[in-house]
Amino acid sequence: MLKWSDIHWDVERFTVTSPKTKRYGKATRIVPVFPELRLFLDEAFGLADDGETWLVPMLGGNGNKNLGTTLRKIIRRAGAEVWPKLFQDCRSSRQAELEQQFPTYVVCSWLGNTPTVAHKHDLTVTDEQYATAGRSGDKLGMQTPVLCRSDSQQRSRKVQKLRENSSISEAVGILETAQIAEEGLEPPTRGL
Repeated sequence: MLKWSDIHWDVERFTVTSPKTKRYGKATRIVPVFPELRLFLDEAFGLADDGETWLVPMLGGNGNKNLGTTLRKIIRRAGAEVWPKLFQDCRSSRQAELEQQFPTYVVCSWLGNTPTVAHKHDLTVTDEQYATAGRSGDKLGMQTPVLCRSDSQQRSRKVQKLRENSSISEAVGILETAQIAEEGLEPPTRGL
């Protein structure tokens, strides 16, 4: 259960105490205060009574209280649909979001899980990722074809030579301007 003293405002971090992982030598973890979370923390701090210890006073430090029931009621009152695994799905969504910016081991350190668990349960392909994959290849750093496959290219007899100890960029420069003969890369078929 988070206490106000667990929020380290000066370094934009907070400490999570986890009795569940304490037996594995991971009693606490440090998590960044992300900008989208900071807005809610600032508001809650402004509304908190002077001397309030707990970030969520209704829990009063009792981790055994069922927040799921309360959260379901709030979601229904808001007119939204309740989904089956409220907290697990929130964590999975955040894991997938953070993985777009940070390495898995960093995200797992913040969220308190392992890469194995993240890959098995939390990481899913999003609609946005499918949409990105369907965009033009040149936006992703790939070269788009110059000609349609059905169009033939002029045969080029110009031999390009690389000097000894040429750089890779010189070789790539020659390959980028090279053309493939009409028959392509396959040897010509003769006598068939």
